[in-house]
Formats: sequence, C-alpha cells, structure tokens
Amino acid sequence: MSGKINIVFGFFYLALTAVLGPAFLVPQLVERGVVMKQAGQAVADVQTAVEAPQTQTGAVELAQKNAAAVPALWDALKAQQTNGKGAHAHGNLEALLNIVVGFILLSLAVPNAFKRLLTLLFILGAVFHSGVLYLGTVFGLGFVFKFVLIGEVSLIGGLVLMGVAAIMGIKRQGCC
Repeated sequence: MSGKINIVFGFFYLALTAVLGPAFLVPQLVERGVVMKQAGQAVADVQTAVEAPQTQTGAVELAQKNAAAVPALWDALKAQQTNGKGAHAHGNLEALLNIVVGFILLSLAVPNAFKRLLTLLFILGAVFHSGVLYLGTVFGLGFVFKFVLIGEVSLIGGLVLMGVAAIMGIKRQGCC
C-alpha cells in the first residue's frame, strides 16, 4: 500500500504543479514585457539626449533623463527574477520522485513499517519543500520559509533510507 500512496500522490502533485506553473508564471511575463518596454524607452530618451547638441539646458535635460532611466532599468532587472520558477521546477521533480519511489517500494522486500516511513518522508519532503516554496514565492506568504528545512531533511533522509531499503530489499534472481 505504501508505494501506491506515493504513486497516487505523485501524479496528483504533478498535476497541481503543472497547473500552478502557467497560472502564476504567465501573468508575470506580461508584466515583465511592460517593464522592459518602459526601460527601453528610458534608455532611448537618454540616447537621444546624448546625441543632441550640448548646451546648458541640454546638460540639465540629460541629467534628468539619466535620473529617470535608473529606476526603469532597476525595475527591468528585478523583472528578470521571475517568482515561482524554482517552486514550479522543484514541485515537478518532487512529484516525479514520489512516483518513482512508489514503484520501487512496490518491488522491495522490506518490512511494511519501513515502507510506511519512506512513504511519509517523501510526501512530507514534497509538501514542505516545494509546497512551502510555492506558498512563499508565488502566494507571498514569507513566514512559511522557516518550514522548508523540514522538507529538505525529509527528502534527504528519505533518499538515504531508500538506499538502505534497496540494499536490504532487492532480491537476487538466478545465480551468478
């Protein structure tokens, strides 16, 4: 039963992360386009002022356009950092990890309590790692980041114990 839980959870979690990715990342692309257009216009204004004949009023105008361009460029740099990409990628990978672990658990000859522990570790790892990343970056709930360590420790512990389970539970077939 333990492996089946991981497989079912993995497919549902993969579907959830697949939906959340476009739903939250695509609108950011539109915002990024607007910010980039504003930055391009600010740079074009500075370039026009630089190419104009220099007079006393031209120097003041150039300084004003430079001052206006700096925040626009800063906004463009910030727009390059799309929130949620890491959570989306981690969510997909952890969903696939749960599916693979589920199939492996179905084939291992280890005690059921050990399988249940592994199931719990991998599901907790996905929820508290990529799930917390989604809550923190995409939904803006910054206070949840203190729980991400639970997910990281669960995943690493699950991977180590999965190695132990593989050593204990893989049966040899045939002789040689």
